[in-house]
Amino acid sequence: MYNALQLKKEFNKMEHGTSRMSAIKEAIRLADENKDYAYSVGFRLDLCDESCFYGDSMDMLVVFPQVLKLIDEHPDLPSTYDKPYFVNALDYVVFVYKWVIGTCDRYYQIPLKDCEKFFEDFKKRTTAFGYNLKPYYSNMYDFYRMIDENYADNCFKNYLKLPLDGNGDCEACGRNKEIAYYLRKGNLKKAEMLSKDIEDFTLTCDGGYEAWLRMKSEYLDYYMEKQDFDNAMKYINQIKRKLMRTDKSEYDYWEKFLYCYTYTDIGKALKLYKTYWKKWQDERCPSDKFEAYMFIAVFFKELEKQRKRSKIKLELDKSFPLYNDDGEYVITKLRDFYYNSAKDIALKFDKRNGTDYFMNRLNEKYS
Repeated sequence: MYNALQLKKEFNKMEHGTSRMSAIKEAIRLADENKDYAYSVGFRLDLCDESCFYGDSMDMLVVFPQVLKLIDEHPDLPSTYDKPYFVNALDYVVFVYKWVIGTCDRYYQIPLKDCEKFFEDFKKRTTAFGYNLKPYYSNMYDFYRMIDENYADNCFKNYLKLPLDGNGDCEACGRNKEIAYYLRKGNLKKAEMLSKDIEDFTLTCDGGYEAWLRMKSEYLDYYMEKQDFDNAMKYINQIKRKLMRTDKSEYDYWEKFLYCYTYTDIGKALKLYKTYWKKWQDERCPSDKFEAYMFIAVFFKELEKQRKRSKIKLELDKSFPLYNDDGEYVITKLRDFYYNSAKDIALKFDKRNGTDYFMNRLNEKYS
């Protein structure tokens, strides 16, 4: 007999990953079949949560338009019994909508016009519900900083002007947004001043290490961009000690570690490649795959310089595009494969965005 709360309880017991996703999809099917529209929406939003924080967001992008269709057909739906802190189902939808617009920049498959429609629809629903536009400007900044930096800066200024309300990110997440902004602008002093409360855990995200990890990742990016690998390694060592405390996919920083080890300990970089090559190959998020393949191309370029032999022995399976039975690979061919794959993604993003941001980034790292 159909029991929404029992279904929820069962998939919540599962480890994050494929099995849990399948169980949520089955719960969605049963809710639809039983015309339990509150949970037809609620279970889909659970799928968005799983996809966004423990996957690659692709499933969220597929299912969320279904959520909008359902909420438009049933505008007076109550919140589900397990989400009593939302005023109604629409309140929950608007909350999750932030994750959707925050993902538009990561998928070149979403045309620019469709991204703009998502943003404007989010803006309309947010203001109609009575929330302010702080999350709107926050995500507009993230999206446009790779397209139009001046426009993005204005979005960030608008973001700062607005107070936190019921649909905003937590204070720690907001602080990290500011830290990231000032680090990108090269204002290390301002960033360090803003970082103190997160560094000493006065500010946390749900009382855990997540805000701290995000902050450390922003500093790692800062020093990587400056190619200051001594300082970058300090942050890698700090991050690695805390990574075991979370299983969220957003904290998989291994491609960044690979890049830093390429210039500090290429043997460790090789071990990381051998461990994670399959994970990077199976990545469905194109912006994440672009970054991983860009760093791997740099790794093989440096490896070719340092090794006496032109070939390397690797245990790769038949899914690898350059697979051969003897397991020996020409390093320059590996380098070119990853560079060209990253280039292909970069060109698609730049075509979508009407810029040369991604190609410039690739060539800057690879030069």
